[in-house]
Formats: sequence, structure tokens, C-alpha cells
Amino acid sequence: MNDIQKFPRRVLPIIFVIETSAPMCGAKLAKVDQIMQKMIGILKDVSEDDQNIDAELKIGVLQFSAYAKWITPGLVSVEDFHWNHPQADGMPLFVGMLDELHAKLSRNGYLNSETGFYVPLIVFLTTGEASDCGDWEEKLEWVRANNGWFRHSLRFAIVLDDEANREVLAKLSCSEETVIEENQLEILKTMIVLGNPQMLFPRRKKIEPEPQPLLDLKIFDLKMLGEDW
Repeated sequence: MNDIQKFPRRVLPIIFVIETSAPMCGAKLAKVDQIMQKMIGILKDVSEDDQNIDAELKIGVLQFSAYAKWITPGLVSVEDFHWNHPQADGMPLFVGMLDELHAKLSRNGYLNSETGFYVPLIVFLTTGEASDCGDWEEKLEWVRANNGWFRHSLRFAIVLDDEANREVLAKLSCSEETVIEENQLEILKTMIVLGNPQMLFPRRKKIEPEPQPLLDLKIFDLKMLGEDW
């Protein structure tokens, strides 16, 4: 027999959070298109090689401007995902975007699978110029405190141009080290493949992580517990 039995694998959610406000019109959204095409190529390469990772990669896309909406019906497989150029409109409100992340990063939202989940990888594509000023920072702290999936997630922000607010991008992601350029996208592949044994553990006793430098692949040495922490 040449057939090899495949066992169900835990799902690794990869969430793209994309700003589609009016200020993103033109070159910035063109850059988003370029980055998304590259990222889908990277994820397909990883997903097609079963030797790469002991996880099933699934994608979710959240777009936001004056309001936030998911353009994926739940988490979809890499093979079934197709990227379409978004339309720019409205002003960038981060509070609604964070509310949507909180709602869907839960067992009552998108993280509902019999095989279980690894901690999510969240990638922000935004200028970092929020229209809701300090309100979004309070919301960010609230989501961190009340949503364990978000708190323990691996978060990156990709710089779209020289005018990007890197301070805000660092707050949305994990640190200044998780704010990366387009030419550093392979770092995300490294996190998924080489970093997987260290940062994505089966569900065990909860241990709060001690912050460490990210790029030595140690910052997300996490262990998971319970329904939604």
C-alpha cells in the first residue's frame, strides 16, 4: 500500500487585519495587494509540504475603515483563499477592528474545531494613523486583558510606506521588532516553520510568557489551557 494515512492536525489561524480607509487609496492599497499575493504564495508553499509543519494553515481576513468586516466566512484553507483588491472608503477606526478580533478569536467565533488550535498569527496591514485617537489604545488593553487568544497570539505589522506610524504599529503588534518591511516577509515563514516547535505548543498547563527578544524564536514559548483562557 502506498497510501499514507493522514491524521487530523491542529489548525494554525493566520489572520490578516487590513485597513481599507480613504487614506489608503492608491499606492498604499497597491502595496497591500503586492504583500498579500506574496504572503499567499509563502503560505501555499508551506501548506503543500506536509514535512514543513504539523499544523493545518487556515486564513481569516478582517478589513476595517469606519467599520470592520470579515471578508472570509470563518477560517478558510490556504488553497481555497482568493485575494481581491479592496475598495478604500471612510476613516480608520481601530476600536471596531479590535472589537471584531475579540469577538471572533473565541470558541464562539472562528476558533471552533474538534482538532484544536495553535495560537494565532495576526498580521496588521495599516498606516497606523487611527482616527479614534486614545480610545483605541484603551480598547487594545481591554482586549489583551480579556482575550487570551489575542494576548498569546504572535502579532506582526508590515510597514506600507515611509509615512507609517511605527510607534502605533509596534503597539498593535508585539514590539518594535515585530514591525517589519515587505522584504522581510520570509520572517513570517520562519515563525511558522522553524519557530513552530517553540511557539506553538499543544494545549497544556497555562504559563504566562516572559517577554524575550523575538527574532531568536523564543518569545512565544507558550503553553495553552482551557476554552478561551
